[in-house]
Amino acid sequence: GAGVPLFSSVQLETILYHNQFSLPNVNPNAAPIEVTNDLFRSGLWLLPAFLNHSCLPNVQRLIVWDCLFLRASRDLVAGEELFECYIETLQPVARRRAS
Repeated sequence: GAGVPLFSSVQLETILYHNQFSLPNVNPNAAPIEVTNDLFRSGLWLLPAFLNHSCLPNVQRLIVWDCLFLRASRDLVAGEELFECYIETLQPVARRRAS
């Protein structure tokens, strides 16, 4: 009915957590380099949220203000699926697998 929310705040937080894109924070003073996501500088873009993961992605993400751009990291064939890496590729394997 009217005035009844479709989703609870917990459900919305879960959706955002799993589908948001955020800018990285890089700590070059850490060894190995520490890369984390800045949850205060993040957004939800509907179409890129459908990208699948690959450890060898074929696109890179670039956020400029409120726009998200995907840039091909190699030549792509027409109709080829776009893959992004969900995890921080500069981290050691053990830390990436724990993500």
